[in-house]
Amino acid sequence: LQKQNYLMSPEAMAALEEFRVWHHALKMDARTMRLNPHFQTAFAKVEGQMLRLALILHLVKQPYFPSLQLDTVQEAIAITKEYIIPAIRYLYTEIITGTRKLKRLENSIKDCILRQSNQPTITLKSIKLACRTALNEHPAYQHSKLLSSVVDTFEDRDWILKLATDDKENPVYAINP
Repeated sequence: LQKQNYLMSPEAMAALEEFRVWHHALKMDARTMRLNPHFQTAFAKVEGQMLRLALILHLVKQPYFPSLQLDTVQEAIAITKEYIIPAIRYLYTEIITGTRKLKRLENSIKDCILRQSNQPTITLKSIKLACRTALNEHPAYQHSKLLSSVVDTFEDRDWILKLATDDKENPVYAINP
């Protein structure tokens, strides 16, 4: 394939302009709603990603034709709207935010254990009480599971050891000095 410049047909340019208007409106909405700033940065680059995708699709379909056609640009727009944007939204609103919240909960529990390290034991209830701010960042139905999971992690690291007690709701842990 020889080096050449590719242009867009007038119909393809019109489709691109519609996409730009739609994309700009969504960027303004994201800014107004104060969404994750990293999401906003990634979302701002979607137009360029869509154009690169359109060029790749054109090179696959019609590499020797000098102008991108409407159907190729529409296909790139559809892939961008149906896959790329939802993937970016999921990454920045679910995965990254969820990971940060879980890390805050881990750090909160670690701080709680360290504050109580002069005591021989700690209860699950006292951990939950000390970590309620970090815990409340998660849905209420997840609290018990998250707390158990993170406490189990600290037990695996030998920071604490679950003692045999009859109270299943509020187990007691020995703190490893």
